[in-house]
Amino acid sequence: MLFGLFAFHCVWILPAALADNKQDYRLRLPDLNLSRSDVVTVEDGRLVGVVDVAFSESYLQKLIDSLWNTSAPMLQNTSDEEDEENEENEENEENEENEEIEELDRFEGSIAWGCLFTLEGFPLVEEALRFAQGDLSPYFDAAVDPEANAFFMNVVITPPGLSFEGGWSVIPHIDATLASNWASDENDTRGSSERFSKKLYVKDLHDEGAARVVAMLYLQEGSGGGELVVVRGKDPKGNISKDCAADDVECQVRWTLKRRPVIARVRPEKGRLAYFNADSKYSHGIRPTWRGPLEERSSFRISLVLEQFKYPAEYVATLPTMILGQPLNRQFDDCVDLATYKECMAGDDPASAWCEQKAAHVFGSAVDEEGYRQCVYRRRESCASLNEPEKGAGIVQSCIAEHLHGLTPCRSRKEAQQTQPSSV
Repeated sequence: MLFGLFAFHCVWILPAALADNKQDYRLRLPDLNLSRSDVVTVEDGRLVGVVDVAFSESYLQKLIDSLWNTSAPMLQNTSDEEDEENEENEENEENEENEEIEELDRFEGSIAWGCLFTLEGFPLVEEALRFAQGDLSPYFDAAVDPEANAFFMNVVITPPGLSFEGGWSVIPHIDATLASNWASDENDTRGSSERFSKKLYVKDLHDEGAARVVAMLYLQEGSGGGELVVVRGKDPKGNISKDCAADDVECQVRWTLKRRPVIARVRPEKGRLAYFNADSKYSHGIRPTWRGPLEERSSFRISLVLEQFKYPAEYVATLPTMILGQPLNRQFDDCVDLATYKECMAGDDPASAWCEQKAAHVFGSAVDEEGYRQCVYRRRESCASLNEPEKGAGIVQSCIAEHLHGLTPCRSRKEAQQTQPSSV
């Protein structure tokens, strides 16, 4: 794959309150006190930013079709896994290498899959998610924080009628996915002794490794509901099962609202881009989705989620440059040894972060970070208009290519490692 100088288009619509803080390591969160009537859609640029992006209907539909086609086997597995479990186990022994879906990795009833990558791995993301080159450039140009240097991108497909105790389809949590690559502190003894670095600890990271910014693009709102909700505080006290029936979603939502203050809520809408800060003082979850026909694709809520982190250089250097997560049964050969990864995940210590570290060929990023950042800021500031979003390679992609200085992601550094004389 060649990475030369690309034409780029001007798509920079990050809310001004976020964009103006490019010198800040963290975006400061306001102390908001909102009444019930205020939380339908909050457009505060520091805590939650909402932008209805000018992406064309044809562009959004192209993304939906591609993601749905890749996710269809996972959705099929959801409905058939109990009836066909034994038969599939026998078939997998013969067809394992040809199967793209290794196993279903459902996040509390939703279908979720994606990849971890550094700036050097960025040019591989579209191929990783089965898009054509340039397909995701409009999204990246609208969503990427130039200060970020590590990423986790997730495709999330939520079925209709999904609800768990407390009135959630996704339980409130903090986006700190990449922090699992390091021990929490000196006393963390999880897994094997070689699993974590002995010098790098999550406790030494700002806000314990939480994402600097998370950008969520709603591609399809689905049957209804499924709002993103930001809340303050820890788990509410009390016994919800005592006050609400298991199938009374409305009662559970009201019960939770009384005990856990809601700061902001964003309603899914096709083409809407929502930003929020993954500060550890707050957490976010997804409200239940409304019931709808499972046989209709339009009933499913589909979103692209980009967790963006800014870590010190010594931490980034220990992250795999690009790795695909389960349930995808494939990797980039130049980046990861698939056989090692699969063997590790089937072993006694199948933690995904540990297996990713063990199987990766290349770590960190060869991109000149400061040059890349200045390139993105300069080109965004010079933008005078919004071009057709489905055309061109985009500002972010072209700036990465320019400051990768002709190297091919993973491959160039893997080949350089192989040509180095052995120290033994």
